[in-house]
Amino acid sequence: MLSHRWLKLLALYAALSGIAACSGVAGSASEPCDWTVRSIRAPGPSDIPSEEQAPLLRDPDHPNNVPGPGTFRAVVKSDSLHHPHIYIENTATGTRKLLRRGSRPRWSPDGKQIACKVWESIRRPWLLCVVDVATGRSFVPDLQCLVMNYEWSPDGRSIAVGGVLPGSETNVLSLYNVRTRTSRLVDTLSVFSDYQFGWSPDSRYLAVQRPTRVVDEEEPSAADIWIFGASGTRCQLTDTPDYVESEPQ
Repeated sequence: MLSHRWLKLLALYAALSGIAACSGVAGSASEPCDWTVRSIRAPGPSDIPSEEQAPLLRDPDHPNNVPGPGTFRAVVKSDSLHHPHIYIENTATGTRKLLRRGSRPRWSPDGKQIACKVWESIRRPWLLCVVDVATGRSFVPDLQCLVMNYEWSPDGRSIAVGGVLPGSETNVLSLYNVRTRTSRLVDTLSVFSDYQFGWSPDSRYLAVQRPTRVVDEEEPSAADIWIFGASGTRCQLTDTPDYVESEPQ
């Protein structure tokens, strides 16, 4: 079985090789594709995932205590009713201000916005919310799914969102355009399991782990790597029914 570091590079090497991707629509069917895996090699010093090149895009050590620009942090504190609230703390001055009710904050690459998960009601739980840090103004896009995980693009223009359709066991992958406030469904899974994904450094492509078989508690027992383009392209990069390819970057 291939190790995680080889699998990460497999997606990265194809994405950076300059091969054009084919166009397509949301769905799980394989399509004719111009992307290809040319070789597999160990990662070198220059093979740095985009999230490692931008400090604010790195996965935090704790999902509710997230370093921001300079001395700022986004910290989640619960009130007496166990409702989570996001605060912006300045570690240099010891000051703190309330941003809004929510959890799992993630800073935009420029540190001016925060994406988070909010609960509005029983009918509308686990929603994505984008907040302007300076003004506190927030926007909840209508993604038509319950949000599980999300990741800013390196240019800060888009957010990739993995979620579940309400009242179902159907996992979906959507791209949300922060500037136009529009979203687009790009994929669904035939099994119940979370997506894993990572942006290319130029924000044009998303490398995605698509589970094809699962065992107990939605753990993938087989998964392939796909490439989804911000412009609507989609392409299956690997076809390995006996392997779990994961953590594409």
